[in-house]
Amino acid sequence: MNSDELKQYAQENGERFWNDAGTHWLNDKFDLRAYEKVIEVGGYLGDWTDYIQGKYECFVDTYEPVREYWERMITRFSNRSKITVHNYAVEAFDGEAHIAVMDDGSSMFDGGVSSGPVVRVVDIDRIVVEMYRVSLLALNCEGAEYNILDRLLFTGNIWRVDELLVQFHTFVPDAFERRDAIRKKLAKTHSEVMAYPFCWELWRIHGPGT
Repeated sequence: MNSDELKQYAQENGERFWNDAGTHWLNDKFDLRAYEKVIEVGGYLGDWTDYIQGKYECFVDTYEPVREYWERMITRFSNRSKITVHNYAVEAFDGEAHIAVMDDGSSMFDGGVSSGPVVRVVDIDRIVVEMYRVSLLALNCEGAEYNILDRLLFTGNIWRVDELLVQFHTFVPDAFERRDAIRKKLAKTHSEVMAYPFCWELWRIHGPGT
């Protein structure tokens, strides 16, 4: 599948997703309790965090590398003690990287990256290990999802994630092949609950006897 075909495929799946009550899949299909922990990678202005924390009364750690958006979330959630906002990008390493600032499409992988600001990067594996158990990991991080999941699968710490909500993006090199490889490995520990390829998909850890 070439890049144009992949983009068309993603667009068609996106249309199907929203026609099939996509908002409910993103907001209302989780089994979260007040003491449980959610990680959101790619917080932007915090709309999803706001809804999820309000609905389920759970703890949410949201990661947003662009300082302007992080500052706006800090103000927005100043009275929400269960929400923690981090001014980091999340990837498969600790360090720094350039980011292209493009509103909710800000990315370290697509468009004008080399001329963008430098942001601090934290290793997803370290985050997950320190939290020990993550009830829901939500990845809408504009290309970083591939390296993040490869990292957790390589270390084996994907077992610490009960549910995974992920959007795979098409502009990463070999996106079709990389997504397929990740899904095959992920299926050893998690079951697919919902999938609209290159739009959104939801995975849940295998239960007893599965």
